[in-house]
Amino acid sequence: MPALTMRNVSVVAVLVLACGYVSSDMFYSVNAQEFGIILRNGRLVGTAMPGPGWKLPFVDSVVSISMQENITKWDSFQARTKDLDVINIDVSVSWQIKSVNAIDLYKKYGELEGVDNAILVPRITEGLRVAISHLSTMDALNKRKLISAIKSHIDRTSFSPVTINRVFVGSTHAESIHYSD
Repeated sequence: MPALTMRNVSVVAVLVLACGYVSSDMFYSVNAQEFGIILRNGRLVGTAMPGPGWKLPFVDSVVSISMQENITKWDSFQARTKDLDVINIDVSVSWQIKSVNAIDLYKKYGELEGVDNAILVPRITEGLRVAISHLSTMDALNKRKLISAIKSHIDRTSFSPVTINRVFVGSTHAESIHYSD
């Protein structure tokens, strides 16, 4: 029986490490509040439900899309009232996607950041400006009227494949108030 040489031990160690590395890339796990998109060489080939699964090492990858509520915030968002006063408001919008929309969402926008930048930010900022532009300065400073106007505008706007859950308005203040005679 040949004696174990340093070279033989090194070869075995390298083989064990290589097998361990390859086998660790064969498995994936999708969390309970996520939906998995399976990509083969960057091309969509399937979906993965929550739980463990296996994939081809170095060829397949799994992108997880969160089904939980996400929040997009605007700090010190500025808009003009119908009195032409500038109003600064802090606004947060709570939103989420449904698993039935996850594949279409990934095809069009990539991950959630793409949805936020392509759908939510442009439509909500425009909606905030339009809603506030129809209010007097005093009405815009009244949170109840402001939230009602914003919610009304958001309800009329399509955000498919996103569902808007809630709109939060934080601090609201006017830079200057011009009283009309």
